[in-house]
Amino acid sequence: MDEAASFGCARALPPSCDLAYQNLYYVMQRTASQPPHAANKLKNYSLQPFIALRDSFIFSVGRQINTPTKIICMPDFKISALLEGHSDDVRAVAFPTASTALTSSRDATVRMWTVVSSPPPKFDDKITVHGSAFINSLAYCPPTGDYPEGLIFSAGQDTIIEARRPGKPADDNAERLLLGHTGNVCALAVSPDRKWLASGSWDSTGRLWEIGKWSKEVVLDGHGGSVWAVLAYDKDTVITGCADKLIRVFNTSGKLVNTFRGCGDVVRALCKVPDGHGSGAQIASAGNDGIIRLWTIQGKQVGQLHGHESFIYSLDSLPSGELVSSGEDRTVRIWNATSCIQTITHPAISVWSVAACAESGDIISGASDRIARIFSRDKVVDSVGSSGRKVEYMGQDYDYVFDVDIEDGKPPLKLPYNLSQNPYDVAKKFIANNELPISYLEQVANFITTNTKGAVVGPSQTGESTYQQPSIPDSRPKVLPQASYLSIKSANLKAIQKKISEINTQLISSGSKDLSLAPSEMEAISALCSQLEQPSSLSKSPVVEATLPLLVKVSTSWPAGNRLPGLDLLRLLAAASPTAATWDQGEGNLVSVIISSGVFDAPISPNNTMLAIRMLANFFETGPGRALVASCFEEVTNKIGSVMSDSVAAGNRNVTIAAATLYINLAIYFTSKENVDSPEASEHGLVIIDQLTKVLRNEKDSEAVYRGLVALGTLVVGLDHEIQTAAKEIYDLDQTLTRVLDVGFGREPRVKGVISEIRDAIN
Repeated sequence: MDEAASFGCARALPPSCDLAYQNLYYVMQRTASQPPHAANKLKNYSLQPFIALRDSFIFSVGRQINTPTKIICMPDFKISALLEGHSDDVRAVAFPTASTALTSSRDATVRMWTVVSSPPPKFDDKITVHGSAFINSLAYCPPTGDYPEGLIFSAGQDTIIEARRPGKPADDNAERLLLGHTGNVCALAVSPDRKWLASGSWDSTGRLWEIGKWSKEVVLDGHGGSVWAVLAYDKDTVITGCADKLIRVFNTSGKLVNTFRGCGDVVRALCKVPDGHGSGAQIASAGNDGIIRLWTIQGKQVGQLHGHESFIYSLDSLPSGELVSSGEDRTVRIWNATSCIQTITHPAISVWSVAACAESGDIISGASDRIARIFSRDKVVDSVGSSGRKVEYMGQDYDYVFDVDIEDGKPPLKLPYNLSQNPYDVAKKFIANNELPISYLEQVANFITTNTKGAVVGPSQTGESTYQQPSIPDSRPKVLPQASYLSIKSANLKAIQKKISEINTQLISSGSKDLSLAPSEMEAISALCSQLEQPSSLSKSPVVEATLPLLVKVSTSWPAGNRLPGLDLLRLLAAASPTAATWDQGEGNLVSVIISSGVFDAPISPNNTMLAIRMLANFFETGPGRALVASCFEEVTNKIGSVMSDSVAAGNRNVTIAAATLYINLAIYFTSKENVDSPEASEHGLVIIDQLTKVLRNEKDSEAVYRGLVALGTLVVGLDHEIQTAAKEIYDLDQTLTRVLDVGFGREPRVKGVISEIRDAIN
């Protein structure tokens, strides 16, 4: 019998075999010719193998084996812990030890989760990083001589990589702030020898940083788009995955060694494939085409894994030799060789990240529902399932009887279920019978659905299944019209101040003293940053009047690539002080001055444009600010309309979300009771509706779509019937809404709900 038939093949046993023998992981013929690496693979398992003999034969790869056979069954992953605490999407996860997990979030925090009791594992968390913007990437450096606790690296929207000792509180200084990227840092990885950190960014570069010495920064140039993924392959090699659909291999000196071609779309994830993989691959990649591709280090594509139904965001390898992936189709998938052996569907829109623990073999996922989840192959919830058999419980036969552990020290609760039943009805009954909180309903129903996935009842007389997944009733509260103005005020003031100081020093050293700021002016900006930590103190502070001309200089006169920190402070001032709205030194008001600087003109600098739009949105925090933007309506909307038709700007989600936020605030302003009857309200409302329908026909980011719909709906609901008629008949609003649903956004309950409210208003 050949090696492929006797070892390494995941094969399900014939249906006639008992259920306990199914989900076969490895089939090995017990002979002297067993491959030498077979025993090594078994040593890596942290779980006890299931060993069985069955009638002296078993089927494998369609052959009958007439000698006793050892069957190693790896049980499915089951959820063992929910890590709840983040207030926004969990964007990155790491699982450095069996007792420690790390998560980062759009809520601008990194949390370290530590096991305090088990089984099942229970975690306590502490915030180790508290920034001011989305933290989208995370990496852990294991202990070294210099850092006996290791180091946590995190980065994201503010472009700064923070290195921090795990034991330090969030309000202590970081071990190091790594500056250099000019766009969102979306990928981090530590080399196997723990000597360097790799990073990838929307600024189209990768970078290498020497851990501990911090003196050496190597830039990995030549990318044609955002560097979405980095892989520290070995101590001398780093690999990048790019939005230009290419994979690049660099040495640690920054020299391009090889380029892999053949990816169907944007590359978002990379991982190292364990030695001995059946395909011969050493690297796996994945991305927007929903395919995992397997490569040799020389760039030969040796396999593809199909199963995901949308973007794949994350990849990792398990100590068992399997791969794990997560993506936009709401799933985590486990891959053995080239087969998907388990799919774990999450109650979230996106599963942003997944990581495996090398010690335990457990996995952690981070999702858009703000929850990280630990999955284990240990027995967390037992189930007796049906494969044509029934299980008796309380005098009745069931397809499944689950044992559910609700509380330590107490016996598990029995959850009986037949495939012909509605999971929500069963969950409600289970909760009522056991006097559990009604908040468990969704979790119990999802558990039933997930753990019976793929099982079916026999066809009815009509040929249809007697059970269909029920639609979740939409009990969401009305959101239209939006009544509260939105602002975007989070910031890392220390980093902003530091960046202004660095650029100012560069200007002085390059001889551009006319552009530079004097020491006293730098002190004024420092005082402003201190007061912005408590913005309520700024309403009548003289420091605002003193620093506004300086910030205008930085934001309009400095080289375009250096204007970002000035625009960032103006954004914060627009929300914090009405003085920003009334400022005028003869050159025009702040809105006109910023527009005249060219920040909205081609070629677009997305980060500068995004901050300028955020400034406009933040003006709505004060009465004078609202009046200022409204008085500049034509000037503002002309520029924003132009920006949203620019391919570079329209492809940047930060720009489109900022613009949608501004549209919401304009919609609220013109539908407010003070302004709804003004002559301008209807006229300006139609301009906004025109621009929003154009944006929504092409927008690909769900948050920008949702905010655009809220702005649109606020106008349609809040203005008079003539506006509703015009929206429907002139701007073909219904077709725009249909397009939003057709491209997939309709699967989000919030989007579906807003569209329903808009249609109710216009029909």
